[in-house]
Amino acid sequence: MNPEVEEELERVQVHIELVKEAIAIADKLDVLNRVPEFEEIIIKGFMASEPARIAAVITDPNLLGDEDQRELLGAIKAVGYLGDYLRNIERRGAQMKQALAQSEQYQTELRNPAGDE
Repeated sequence: MNPEVEEELERVQVHIELVKEAIAIADKLDVLNRVPEFEEIIIKGFMASEPARIAAVITDPNLLGDEDQRELLGAIKAVGYLGDYLRNIERRGAQMKQALAQSEQYQTELRNPAGDE
């Protein structure tokens, strides 16, 4: 095997390992999503009920001072950031599953250029 192909195989192997790590994280999130306590506390509680509660409080300027309102806006942003983070893990996991298949196929082609598997 020539040195260029060996270098490419090493690069592809590193890529495959990174892809597998991203898939493992997405799989862990999938497991978490099936845990009833996670669903209750994080998904329903923090990401649904808490923003509704904050929205009800923050809209009444008589209840809170400016600093309190800023803190509540920060809490709402935190919910959005967490939601984005979780969605990105799911999306990246799906993308990486496709990338893994493609990378493994490419790796096979590099190892067997004539198609001799």
